[in-house]
Amino acid sequence: GGPLFGALPEARAEGFEGLRIFIYDLPPQFNSDLQARYESIAKNAGSNCDYMLSACTETRWNGHHSASRQRGMEVIILRKFLASPARTEDPAEADLFVVPYLVATDCWLGGFLVSCPYRHSLHSEHLLERLPHYGPATRHRHLFLASADMHSLPLQIQAQSMVLSKGASWGNRPGHFVVPTAVTEVELQPGNFEDVALEDRDILFWLAQTPNSAVRFEIQRQLLAFDATFSEGERRTFSSKLGAAHRVHLTIAGRAQGHFQEALRSVPAPSETVAELQRAVFCPAPPTETSGGMKRLLDVVLAGCLPVVVAFRTIWGSGISWWKQDGVPIEWALPFTWEVDWRSFAIEVPAELLFPDPAEPTADLNELLKTLPLVLACLSLTREQVEEKRAYLLKALSCATTSSAAACA
Repeated sequence: GGPLFGALPEARAEGFEGLRIFIYDLPPQFNSDLQARYESIAKNAGSNCDYMLSACTETRWNGHHSASRQRGMEVIILRKFLASPARTEDPAEADLFVVPYLVATDCWLGGFLVSCPYRHSLHSEHLLERLPHYGPATRHRHLFLASADMHSLPLQIQAQSMVLSKGASWGNRPGHFVVPTAVTEVELQPGNFEDVALEDRDILFWLAQTPNSAVRFEIQRQLLAFDATFSEGERRTFSSKLGAAHRVHLTIAGRAQGHFQEALRSVPAPSETVAELQRAVFCPAPPTETSGGMKRLLDVVLAGCLPVVVAFRTIWGSGISWWKQDGVPIEWALPFTWEVDWRSFAIEVPAELLFPDPAEPTADLNELLKTLPLVLACLSLTREQVEEKRAYLLKALSCATTSSAAACA
């Protein structure tokens, strides 16, 4: 019982066509108690939002409580299953068994350490004992909800045949579903999203980050150097200066907006972040600490801003990783890769070109841009190329949020 099981979202019947779903009736210690506990802690820290029960934009940043909301997709997915018209009370009819245990939430409440050695629920160690229909012949049809990075989950969950996680998968492993980070901001919900035309976006580059790696620091350096080239008085002639530069074709007036912090507590409010993202053209999405860190990338995409990523070479999969050298390839790390070609709307900066050779200070824009390869990669695009990327981005958004055949065609 409790709010977790009430006011369920409307289910799309076509999304469950051909399935019969059995959902175990686990004690509240596995689900509703965990959801309520997280929500209570976050609200005591200053959050104005519930925990994944409704669309809500936080009006202030609440440190790791706000950051951890991205792992709440398991709550959203469970509620969609609960609302499904494909549910059956007869396990003999079931094609799919859903285990309503909020694994990532439990691990976060237990300290969120590698392999989740401590969990809030005292009953979690005996989870499998509470699944009477789980066995060698059916384990591959039991779905476990665990929307955190795989390495942050208990080994008991990592070993399951069917699991959803937020982090990267282990290759083309059947039964492992990579889900997006949770997004509850009201402005970014499918029915509320309104795209801002390119000519009305007054922020050319947008980035908020902690510069805690060499790559992040270099991206920050380049944006600050580019922005410092133009005084406030020169901003009105910004586009004409760019148009006259060699290899620079994009003539959009705007500025580089940066929020650079040494601690999470200085991050702008989520409501402010969303508003700025919707006014931005290019939004760098630097590599994160883990292969499953896609929150920044998805925020950028959902706001209609073109993501700028660093492309590393990797020996795995497609040979391209947006995480690190020989890291997880993008098709193992991102959701919906069977429908969405993420590279089509991203601006990729090869990692081997990100760090330029040292150069003497110069006032010449052509020479300056040679020292700012990330900026140059964006400004070398024609307006038509930018519009083409944005058109595909909007199409991908429609496909991912409606799941209709027409939107994905």
